[in-house]
Amino acid sequence: MEKEEIKESNVYTGGVLVRTAMIGLCVAVIVLQGADAISTYLALATGKASEQNGLLVVLSDALGWPIMRIVLVAKITVACVFSVAILKTKPTWRVVWVLVAVAAYYTAIVAANFHWAKVLW
Repeated sequence: MEKEEIKESNVYTGGVLVRTAMIGLCVAVIVLQGADAISTYLALATGKASEQNGLLVVLSDALGWPIMRIVLVAKITVACVFSVAILKTKPTWRVVWVLVAVAAYYTAIVAANFHWAKVLW
């Protein structure tokens, strides 16, 4: 391959490797949304925990909906956004690293929720 051909097919500009990583991470974030909803429900079901996301609490109060309905709607919304991201976002390493950070963040949240659900039961 010529040097120019290698540059044009470089994975750093959105090649197959970057696209695969991006799709995998988007799917991971979508799965983590489900795990977050389940772990939040388990923690709240103890009656000893409360939702810590201030925005969701404000929405729950404003709409008069139970917090779990707000959590479910929020999780479905985020899952839809990441589903669209799979289809529409140009794959770059920058996007992959942002998704790594988002997945790590949600992993920590889910782990904390399951921990507190177990401790409080």
